[in-house]
Amino acid sequence: MNFNTKNYNYNFIRFIAALMVIISHSFALSLGASSQHYIDSHHLNLININTWGFLAVAVFFFGSGFYIAKSCERNESFLVFLLKRLFKLLPMLILVVLISIFIIGPVFTTLPLKDYFSNILTWKYLLNGILILQHNLPGVFTNNVYMPTVNGALWTLPVEFLCYLFCYIFYKIFKNKDNIVNRIMLVLSVIVILGAFLLQSHISSLYDALCPAISFWLGIQYWINREHLLNIKKPQVLFIASIILFVLVFPVKSLSALAVWICVPYFMFYVMFISKHQHFQKAEILGDCSYCMYLIGFPIQQSIVYVMGGGPINPFINIITAVVIDIALALLMHIFIERRVENLTRNILKKWFRH
Repeated sequence: MNFNTKNYNYNFIRFIAALMVIISHSFALSLGASSQHYIDSHHLNLININTWGFLAVAVFFFGSGFYIAKSCERNESFLVFLLKRLFKLLPMLILVVLISIFIIGPVFTTLPLKDYFSNILTWKYLLNGILILQHNLPGVFTNNVYMPTVNGALWTLPVEFLCYLFCYIFYKIFKNKDNIVNRIMLVLSVIVILGAFLLQSHISSLYDALCPAISFWLGIQYWINREHLLNIKKPQVLFIASIILFVLVFPVKSLSALAVWICVPYFMFYVMFISKHQHFQKAEILGDCSYCMYLIGFPIQQSIVYVMGGGPINPFINIITAVVIDIALALLMHIFIERRVENLTRNILKKWFRH
């Protein structure tokens, strides 16, 4: 099994996850406090639809943990590792922050432009570009039914960056250790998952950040144990069992996190590496633009609600409209900006560290 070539199945999974984030956000953004009543009355609680965002973030973080662990095994210096991660994470984030300040803000603010640009909150929003979260722009989306948050999806990015640093430190400490250490790590994984699940009501302030971090940790463990996972006998049985267990458990709100942590990693690993076919090569660009989709989806949905009177609105109108706009803009951003930034940063790194 070649882990060094691009995995088109995983790439398409990322695209689906980006769509799930839009779907999950649409109910709260379109309906505000009445979103749960709408979900219950339309029987969408049977598929736990308001937890799809949690599932999507887990997918992103599992894949990130898997491939960042792979990167750590290259024994790069910390500076090289750090710059690669920052060049991947920040350029498009900074672009979206600037778009929010200089396009979304002036278009949707209820303040005179002079007051908008003289307000300190406008310029504090720039801190999002260095992973310091600022949620509001002055006068923007203040009449929306949800709340005036401009881009609520950005909260995962500081968590992801901290996970990168943890992964690097973890590899520096435990690289080339024996199987006993590896088994301890597996036991630790079980303890952390069960502990987070059982204590979630007592650590609510940390739980939201801990959940994606657990998925990232599982990605690391799957990379470390990838050869053992590839040698499992009758992997199709375990794959089908993971699907059945997920379908049965995920709709139970109190157990959905366990379903995600137990079932989704193996499902993804099977589709990525055990399945004999890479089915989605022709849809490569959709997966490539998934990061841009994630970054701009929330403000697009807030803008739609604002244009339609601030809400409440039909969440499915929000979903359909946002998906079309999100994919179109993300494709443009990826083709004309993200690709060029990636090529530029790759050349810069080669030049700086060619020796």
